[in-house]
Amino acid sequence: MPHQRRGPKGQAHQHLIHEQQVQRQLRQQHPRFSSDDAVQAAFHADFATRPWFTYRREFAEFRGTTMNTDCGWGCMIRSGQMILGNTLLLQRFGRSWRWKGGGGGGGVGGTTANGASGSPVTASRQMAQDDKLHRSVLRLFGDCPDVSVAPMSIHNLVAIADEILGRQPG
Repeated sequence: MPHQRRGPKGQAHQHLIHEQQVQRQLRQQHPRFSSDDAVQAAFHADFATRPWFTYRREFAEFRGTTMNTDCGWGCMIRSGQMILGNTLLLQRFGRSWRWKGGGGGGGVGGTTANGASGSPVTASRQMAQDDKLHRSVLRLFGDCPDVSVAPMSIHNLVAIADEILGRQPG
């Protein structure tokens, strides 16, 4: 059941009607969203494509500390990493590209990031290339203090904050 807002009498009903109208318009304008299952599948495919960096523990200690976790304090850094990672992926692949998870990158409707649909061999090669690039973007943010391996890691961002602002992690 759709979320109902609290407020003056009838406002929840109006919200429900508006939501149903939006869903109807979406289905009419985009045939691939002809059912709730298709909408849900499209959402899940899009969600799985976006980078998601979350709290971690038991990784390499931050320089000059014994701290090996960002639990409880790293949310803003992780959010910034996700925004930057998503921006880099959107810049390279475009908004309609979807990650196929492990077996190779993937476009929508059998196309690759550059829109090529050619032969299965060409498309397969392009998907493998897309997957390799996707992984290389994510590697930039790995939890590794080596700037040559993961320049946008939480370790390196914290090191910059320490150098410039004198701020320690935590």
